[in-house]
Amino acid sequence: MTNNELLRAFQSRAARISVGASTVRGRGNAGVVAASRTYLRQLDLRLFGQPTKGQFSKHLDAATIGLRDSLPRGARHWGLARKVMNIFLRDCLYTTYLDEAFGLRRNATYFEL
Repeated sequence: MTNNELLRAFQSRAARISVGASTVRGRGNAGVVAASRTYLRQLDLRLFGQPTKGQFSKHLDAATIGLRDSLPRGARHWGLARKVMNIFLRDCLYTTYLDEAFGLRRNATYFEL
């Protein structure tokens, strides 16, 4: 397994663990878990290792919009997407391999945990 494949596997695991039924509970949220996991698995984590809070925030907002837009029509809510993003990024930070590969710790103070 290459290093890139290993990182993708860790990112996929973080998406699977961070987004479950309890994360997205609520009426009208059918299909949110699967859609969220699909989006998060392909997200470029390098964007969240940016050197400034402004750049980090810009990418977090863009990723939140991307996630929101990928959700089923009845569940496209900013707050839900942001909650999922924050939980996912926290789990990526806690995964040493992802943290080191993408420099996430550099911006840990900006995470909305």
